[in-house]
Order: sequence, then C-alpha cells, then structure tokens
Amino acid sequence: MAKVGRAAYAASRARLEVVTADKAITKNESGELYAVDAAAALAITLPADAESGTRYKFMIIDDVGSGPITITTGTTGTQPFQGGIIHVDSADTTDGVTKANGTASGDDVITLANDTLQGSHIICVYDADNSRWLVEGMVYGPTAAAMS
Repeated sequence: MAKVGRAAYAASRARLEVVTADKAITKNESGELYAVDAAAALAITLPADAESGTRYKFMIIDDVGSGPITITTGTTGTQPFQGGIIHVDSADTTDGVTKANGTASGDDVITLANDTLQGSHIICVYDADNSRWLVEGMVYGPTAAAMS
C-alpha cells in the first residue's frame, strides 16, 4: 500500500520583537519579525557580519510619527541593497517602485518617511556570494521609500 504524501511542515515560528527605539540587529537574530512602532525617528542597523540567507522582516504596525525610519546596511559602501520596494499612495496618485541596483554607493540606507502608514513592510535577505542585501517590500502612504 502506498503512503499518503504530506506537505512539509515547519514547526518553528518567527520570533516577534516590537521595536520602539534604535536597534542594531545581530546575525543571530535571523528569521525574526520586527513590529516597528515609531512615534519618533528610529534607526535600524543590519549586521555587518551576516551570513548568506540571514533574513529579517520589518512590519510597520502604527502610522509613523514625527521622524523617519531608516534601515541601514551594517557595512556602508560594501553591502548595498538590491531589489525594489513598491509604493502605494493613499491618494492613488504617485504609485511606483523605489529600486536599488546594488551599487557600492547610494544604496546603503532605506528611509521610510514620517507619513508612512501601518501595514507597510520591508524584507531583507543577505546574499553573501554577491555581498548584497536583497530587499523587497511595500510602502503605503504619500511618500515613497527612498534609497541613499
């Protein structure tokens, strides 16, 4: 008698951490889900010693307050972002994509403006073979995410 095929089952859960102040992330926190609740400017720094496949997800759980949220690579100039962040304007007038092409300069910081709305999210995965952070996400609100 043949065995019934089963879908893979992953019993692990992402560890959830609420971020309300500046945060320097370590590579050992890979796989975590960060619920970002920023009433003021907030800076998140990714690890400089990340290994291939190191992954983080940032979810904006409340409309951003008085300052921007920045996500910065751990080694500025040598581990840039590569990918795209979709922008959906709440007035539906300036939808688009913010793209990072993985150049060594100009793609080290993602900035979410102080008018970013809850539900926005960013996923970062490290690609050690190319020394780049692969990025994807969606930002809701009048201002698109910026790369610098």
